[in-house]
Amino acid sequence: MWNRIYLLSLAVCSVIMGALTYYSWSWLQSIGAPRAAVDGYLYHSGLSWTFLWISAVALLVLANFVLGKYRRSWAMWATLVYFGVFIIIRYFVLEQSFFQYKKANGLWEGGFSLAPVAAIIFCVAAAAIIYANQFALVRLCARIYPEKVEPEAGPVDQSIETVRNPGTESQE
Repeated sequence: MWNRIYLLSLAVCSVIMGALTYYSWSWLQSIGAPRAAVDGYLYHSGLSWTFLWISAVALLVLANFVLGKYRRSWAMWATLVYFGVFIIIRYFVLEQSFFQYKKANGLWEGGFSLAPVAAIIFCVAAAAIIYANQFALVRLCARIYPEKVEPEAGPVDQSIETVRNPGTESQE
């Protein structure tokens, strides 16, 4: 059940995030006033940024349920892929397009874009957080629900051999 809930949530979040990303990008294709296009892009880019963080945290919470219930970590790493894909799209595609749009329309104030560096930092930080979360949850589950341990076998009793070979004791 948790697998299906997670997959449905991932699909819904991906569609919404894709739509918000596309809408942000469409502002940069505007033929209207450049200042209005920049304002529109910044507004919708901010919405998509907020939605990305909220949805990534919600998916991580659901991934914790999947890991706790089924002892499978695929949902956590799928959350990382979701986050990483949209971070890369945002910083390598959208921010670079925005940078070029500002330069082409005379709104560039000098400097350069550090967006690709920020994308790498966000992806590495997200991977570290997800790994630490998975590690902590697996350890916590192991402490709360320890695996059943077979009792240790003591020294072999002579009576066991007698049961296996009933005639051997009388021959000795």
